[in-house]
Amino acid sequence: MLFIISGFLFAMHDEVPRKKRIGKRFRTLFLPYLLWSAIGFGFTFALELTGWGRDLVSSSGVVQIGPERTLLPDYHWYEMIARWLLFPVPYQLWFIRVLFIYNLAYPLLKWCVTHRIAR
Repeated sequence: MLFIISGFLFAMHDEVPRKKRIGKRFRTLFLPYLLWSAIGFGFTFALELTGWGRDLVSSSGVVQIGPERTLLPDYHWYEMIARWLLFPVPYQLWFIRVLFIYNLAYPLLKWCVTHRIAR
């Protein structure tokens, strides 16, 4: 339902240039996504610096990337970037990421809905 409402509100402003709307979505969706993903990443890394925190993170499997790699220091540099950008530690951010992707794909989605052949 939230995707539908957000898409409807996004579509209401078709008269605004696409570049300006995407720029606004970048500032209001993607930058907070990057910030909160980095905060979650940093919080988990700081938690792993203590003995009990390391055990907690390891036993929960929240950042497990393989059978033997259960902590952030076990990651390769490219896995850390992927964790930050695509698979954030605060997994609830998936909604913001997907909403931004849908906003980017809006012209294609609009064409599919309004074009006679695509329907």
